Amino acid sequence: MGKITDPRLLASLAHEARSGTARVEAAYRLGDQALLADIARSDAGAGIRKKAIEKLDDQRVLAGIALNDSDESVRLEAARRVSDQALLASLAQDKKAGQSVRIEAISRLDDQRVLAAVAGAKGKDAAERFGLMRLRLKALERLADQQALADIAQNMDFDDHDEVSRAVVERITDQSLLAGLVSKHHSQIPSAALEKITDQEILSRLARDPQTSNSVQLVKKLADQKLLAEIAGSENYFTHVRMAAVGKLADPPALLALATGSKDDSIALASVKKLDDPQTLAAIAGDENANIAARLWAVWRVTDRALLAGITKSAADERVRGAASEKLSGAAPGAAPAAPRDITDLIKAGKILAEISGGNIQSVYVRLRKTVPWPLEVVIPAGTYFVCANPKAQNMVSTEDVRIALKESESEMKDSESIPVACANRPKDVPDGGDRFTIGALPKNAGAELGKLMATMRGKNTAYAVKQAAVWIVTAAASYRDLGKLVTRRSMFTSERTIQDDETVAAMRLCAEAGIDIKAKSIWRRDRGVILVILAGLPDGDLKNWLSDFAQP
Repeated sequence: MGKITDPRLLASLAHEARSGTARVEAAYRLGDQALLADIARSDAGAGIRKKAIEKLDDQRVLAGIALNDSDESVRLEAARRVSDQALLASLAQDKKAGQSVRIEAISRLDDQRVLAAVAGAKGKDAAERFGLMRLRLKALERLADQQALADIAQNMDFDDHDEVSRAVVERITDQSLLAGLVSKHHSQIPSAALEKITDQEILSRLARDPQTSNSVQLVKKLADQKLLAEIAGSENYFTHVRMAAVGKLADPPALLALATGSKDDSIALASVKKLDDPQTLAAIAGDENANIAARLWAVWRVTDRALLAGITKSAADERVRGAASEKLSGAAPGAAPAAPRDITDLIKAGKILAEISGGNIQSVYVRLRKTVPWPLEVVIPAGTYFVCANPKAQNMVSTEDVRIALKESESEMKDSESIPVACANRPKDVPDGGDRFTIGALPKNAGAELGKLMATMRGKNTAYAVKQAAVWIVTAAASYRDLGKLVTRRSMFTSERTIQDDETVAAMRLCAEAGIDIKAKSIWRRDRGVILVILAGLPDGDLKNWLSDFAQP
């Protein structure tokens, strides 16, 4: 073929040769674009059509083939030969072109308006959105118009794929436009936009804007010490955001102000932990108005024995006096937790702070904060008495030993621990999550017996109903009828006694094992006849044998 130069022979080959390759080559050598276009559009062989396309220059014909050919590889080859921007724009937006052709067109498209339209396209359902994802990502690679990118980001919703959301923000470099995205309600965009902002003036403005201020990520990027101190000290910010601000603070006067003046124990304690000047710590330790958590920490860091001695005599708070006294006696940090100590002792010694709240009839929740710079192991023994601040609600008594380890590195309030309890004042309301407790002494009228009961109960894995019945028998002189007032609802219309007959007898036996004179209690004095009826109905076994022996004169 290369040696043929006769135009008539080339024309004959171009129209009549059996080899498609020969026809394409002949047409090309003749410079017959119309014939090449005809071969590219109508030859039966996809390979021949592609060879014709390789030599075809007509942009409209190429675009038409890219849109209409039955073979995807032919359409893609035609798309690669299109260079006209208007035709590329048309292919990029035409759904009939197929994804591979559209991506090829987008990859060489310069028109920012069309690229923005493709990048911002939304599908009507999940399947269509997934199909559009590759097109959108390819368009974003070519889109440089900052405002168009910001508009796309603003119009995104939670149905948009995270990969597309991140790609949009990644293309934005304008700091002001990025700032405008930080307040958007979206799972990815605000964080991605904030990550790219470096302008401290813009970051400060965002930190003062109620719509964008409560962000740890934002606070961690701030350098302005005055603003960080303002955030740390303001109740308008979430605690975890304020803590992040304290973490960035390096200004001693600001930290001192927070340690002494903050009402939030977390903020005050985090602040005092960043102070190491002996005079500053001494000032906090001796300040009657300082936050209690910060003051206790400072006491444990003070080495001035004269100051500590003065605190033991003059401090108004028992916990501060206790901390100073223990420090003088030689208490010091250890590499491992000291021997476990009773929660009451640790509170009095100023080593922990406790928040205790109601849960339900079977539990209270305890949160502990360590105020010493070493690990502790806290014991909440069975028999710990929780006094409710709400006079209408019951006090509670713990029924099992609970141990809580506080690591050296822990400074936050430890997550709530559920403490198994029984109610101690039967006629009162059951405490709920809004009720608060302190730890007090066991009631004088039943304290000794309650202590014996808890000691006997320890480690026995006693059922809740039995524990509750035993406590009420001791603390509330409960009769069989009284115990029946605690009910378990089975449906909207039915309920039954929580403390069943066998559990009532088991509670009586538990009290007797604790050395309590059960025959002097209302459960026997007033309800002896009822208990004997229960005896008759009990199944044979240890419980029936015990009650039978107990009932003997």
